[in-house]
Amino acid sequence: WAVFESVGPFPETLQNIWGRIYAEWFPTSGYEQVAGPEILWNEHKDVTSPTFRSEIWIPVSKRA
Repeated sequence: WAVFESVGPFPETLQNIWGRIYAEWFPTSGYEQVAGPEILWNEHKDVTSPTFRSEIWIPVSKRA
């Protein structure tokens, strides 16, 4: 699993992280996404918090 943390205003920060994962991280990481669920974890339900914290979990494997 690759785990990415997002801290900031919701949903803007989370959307930014999702975009950066696919546009920046995957092309340079040496990993590729594999079949399986993507998991989104939120620290709490108060989406109005300016420090809203989430984690994005993506199943990956090392590129051959």
